[in-house]
Amino acid sequence: MSRVYMHRYKVLSGSMKGLIGEGVQIGVQDYPDQYQIEQLTTDQITCFWKDKYKKGLGEGIWINEVKQPFYRLISGPSLRQPKVETTEEGVNYDDVYMDLCVPYDRFNKEIFVGDTIYVSSSNEVVPCIVEKIAKKPFMASYGIMNRKITARPVEGGTAKTINDPRSTVKA
Repeated sequence: MSRVYMHRYKVLSGSMKGLIGEGVQIGVQDYPDQYQIEQLTTDQITCFWKDKYKKGLGEGIWINEVKQPFYRLISGPSLRQPKVETTEEGVNYDDVYMDLCVPYDRFNKEIFVGDTIYVSSSNEVVPCIVEKIAKKPFMASYGIMNRKITARPVEGGTAKTINDPRSTVKA
């Protein structure tokens, strides 16, 4: 079973411009888990990818509320450099959609300032109170954008900076 990482997105273009909703990254699939559901072989997936790129469609997202994909556009064989712009609001992908980088815990529960979260620290699990959520997202790894969280242990001690909110569990 694969873990689904929820994101909050804002649509920046098209007929649903301004829509904000929960969703997941789907690559070039038409809907989440399409490859598994339709039991596509590696060769079929390769053909699927080539067909999408011929149509000028790049990777995309799926927004659950409207059950619709939104794809970033690519410009043919030139494979232009995609626009990825980080602002305080979130990460803008080619002016098609924006990942708002809302922090979620391991079980896709949204984290707010003042929440109690459980953090692994020095081989123990420590309950902490969230003091601050970073204003601007940062690139945690290739293609993974997060907002850092600052949390202080309930029993006192130094504040901890958490780079990956998904490594925590909300109480």
